[in-house]
Amino acid sequence: MLRISEFILNFVLNSVWQVTAIFLVAAAASWLLRNGPARYRHALWLIALVASLVVPLLTTTRVVPDWISSFQVAPSSNPVSFENVAPVASQESDLTVDHTSSSRRSFAVPTTSRSVLYIAVGYLVFIFMRAFRLLRFWRRKENLSRSASRASANASVSYSDSECAISSLMPVESWS
Repeated sequence: MLRISEFILNFVLNSVWQVTAIFLVAAAASWLLRNGPARYRHALWLIALVASLVVPLLTTTRVVPDWISSFQVAPSSNPVSFENVAPVASQESDLTVDHTSSSRRSFAVPTTSRSVLYIAVGYLVFIFMRAFRLLRFWRRKENLSRSASRASANASVSYSDSECAISSLMPVESWS
């Protein structure tokens, strides 16, 4: 039970800052695409939505791709001079970074199962509220699309020599 609650807590805490960062980047990119086609903004927000779910999950499970874990920090070819710095007793350390080690963290966050439950429930409520809002806007778009197609089916355009009149259910006054 402790392992599951630790996973949920890590996922929620990672989600808080990572989803915010993804949102800010997507909002900036969407602002830059404001005059572009809507399909690009739609694709951008779809990618942001998928990234909002995948990125916290990957960081919580500590799954690191091989190409990231293969990076090694090498010492600089230009040595830095520390002439004015007081000497400090230090140990030689290995400069390679091992992202795949399964070492436990040294600092544990004290939590109770109740606080983890509250955070998880709050996160789920937030997700459901956003999904409900998405559904509401989707229905509004569908209703608007249906009403626009009915209106275009009822209206016809007629052209004459000097005037253009749209004949529909409402009478159109001619400009003279």
